[in-house]
Amino acid sequence: MTRSTRWVCGAALVTAVSLGGAVVTPRHAVAHTALPAELTFSNSAGVLATLTTARAFEASNPFFADLGTNGRSCATCHRPAQAWSITPAEIAERFEQTSGLDPIFRTNDGSNCAAADISTVDARRRSFSALLTRGVIRIALDVPANAEFQIVAVDDPFGCDAALTSASMYRRPLPTTNLSFVSAVM
Repeated sequence: MTRSTRWVCGAALVTAVSLGGAVVTPRHAVAHTALPAELTFSNSAGVLATLTTARAFEASNPFFADLGTNGRSCATCHRPAQAWSITPAEIAERFEQTSGLDPIFRTNDGSNCAAADISTVDARRRSFSALLTRGVIRIALDVPANAEFQIVAVDDPFGCDAALTSASMYRRPLPTTNLSFVSAVM
């Protein structure tokens, strides 16, 4: 494939995404649906490309399949056009397009606090502010019963009022390229 052909394919993919289409449609994937062997996306730094040694990317791969009943798949947080992670700009665009109802906006880990108020668009904007501005997901961990430590105080900028038996950390989903699929990981 020549450089100009790759550029045209990348421009077509970016155009499809910007017009509200999706390059990967996990919930509607058919058993034999295939994407090209090269996914190319334009961005502010130039061009991002992901290649596969297979003949094509399989949209029916478990990576793109629903993980349960909340509408999420691995691709909800590991986006091909975002270098297989997420970025605040792309998340903010998804929020605006869906009024904060995209599957990434779930209180189990997308909100600042587990008991977040998501009753209105403005409440969702406040509740998902760390995700929207920093692109980070909340990971809540309980202190193990046999821990050799205890949490005695918390600096809680979000006012979650969580029990001192758990702690929340915030991190960006890690890029996932060149990894074998493991369904037990998040």
